Amino acid sequence: MDKLQMRNEAVRLLRSETPDAVKELLSIYIEFLLMVINKNHHDKIEVTGGNYAPIILQMITTKLAHLNETIDGVDFNGVLKNKIIDLTVVATISRSIFEMIGAFNLVFITPKNYDEQKIMFNLWALSGLNYRQRFNNVARTQDSKNKVIDELNQIEILTKEITETELFKQLSEKNQSKILSKIKAKDYKIIFETNNVAFLDWKDLIPVIGMKEDLMEHLYTYFSLYAHPSFVSVFQYGDMYKDDKSWIELTIFNLKNVFFLVSSFIADYIKIFPNVLYTFENLSLQKQIAIDWQNTFARGEAKSINNCIRKLD
Repeated sequence: MDKLQMRNEAVRLLRSETPDAVKELLSIYIEFLLMVINKNHHDKIEVTGGNYAPIILQMITTKLAHLNETIDGVDFNGVLKNKIIDLTVVATISRSIFEMIGAFNLVFITPKNYDEQKIMFNLWALSGLNYRQRFNNVARTQDSKNKVIDELNQIEILTKEITETELFKQLSEKNQSKILSKIKAKDYKIIFETNNVAFLDWKDLIPVIGMKEDLMEHLYTYFSLYAHPSFVSVFQYGDMYKDDKSWIELTIFNLKNVFFLVSSFIADYIKIFPNVLYTFENLSLQKQIAIDWQNTFARGEAKSINNCIRKLD
């Protein structure tokens, strides 16, 4: 394949205007992530909770695999004339991927120093462990009761580790209270802006991930409108199957946004696990471009994985 043919192929996959193109691009992402799981599972990073980053990659891989199955559609054993895709399921998985990548960025990418990263990881861990304490009243077996006690001890240790960091001690009382309030609220979505702690919502994570806000500003709200059992999701569901095009076009739109998210995740993952770049470059040039062009389209050329697109110049 010459450079012109390769560029045309790259443009076709970037646009992903047909179900076949979407499936093809999705298979490229899954193939690469499985390569990382197989070749780089022993890679380590010297940050708090670094061993959880590869697990996040594995979870994103399984979500993509489930999306791949979901967009094949169902026909209820031949009851329907044609297979249909449940867009509410696609949106639910897509939103889950968004949240997973958002958490990854907040915990492993956004922090600018050791203390920030320590606080962010501990807040993330505390959020989950505090939610699990809701089940302490239904613990019946001794093992379950012991786990409740162990996790209470973990909560105490993680909280103490936060308050004992030099960064926390240097914050104003107001900003310290903000962090402590997040622990109480079982939340972790904050960002450090100089000496100030700013609260975030899920919809605020697009710029945190580095995405162009004009391109994807309302993405989380869009996913949520379909994923939640809201009035909007119900009437949209009722309308989308009135013709053969609407639900197919909406499925393609969802997946194109997922590609932007996952390509950015891959670029950031390589940033903290440099050896994964060698795995990435074991892909064919066409597949490297298929992934990295999505990433640079959403975030700009400065975020490129390896500038592979320049090889087509």
